[in-house]
Amino acid sequence: MTSNNSPKSRNQKIEAQAHQVYDLYRSVLLNKKYCGNRLRFYKRWSLALDVILAFRTSALFSSLLIWQSFSGEFIWKCLAVVFAVVAVLKPILNLSNDVEKYARLFTVYTELFYDLKGLAWDIQTNKDFTEQSSDFHKQLRSRYNALAGDDDPVPKRKLIEKYGIEVEGEIPAESLWVPSDVTEPKPA
Repeated sequence: MTSNNSPKSRNQKIEAQAHQVYDLYRSVLLNKKYCGNRLRFYKRWSLALDVILAFRTSALFSSLLIWQSFSGEFIWKCLAVVFAVVAVLKPILNLSNDVEKYARLFTVYTELFYDLKGLAWDIQTNKDFTEQSSDFHKQLRSRYNALAGDDDPVPKRKLIEKYGIEVEGEIPAESLWVPSDVTEPKPA
């Protein structure tokens, strides 16, 4: 029977703690990538709608001679309908809220990622999971959990799969240190 102070027992505890940090590290990177994608998506759509609405209000655009011909009048009427639909949809879609939301999430996930990267590096360098590491991990986990309410209730499965593969390539599980069963205890 092994005591709780045995090297094997201590290593199992460190391994479990390290795995928790590494899982969070990789999850945060996936969320950072996902939110970055969603931020780009909503920014592009918001910009596209703004450009369409800018054309609507442009006196130069509406005064072009091409609109005076029969086909030009028809096209102008069709564009007027498009402009009206975009003008009505833009506030309903409320893309600026999505842009703000994903900008904030992307920023916080980026900060968390670099904090966790540093914590993972400390664990791998020191070959230990100290009390300070544990406290810092709890703080990071708390910050991560606080973001749960803002995440997508139904995330895009294809994006999750795509970024999961990228994360696995960038931070392979086998590259992360965990203690072996035969290490000697550190001297006090």
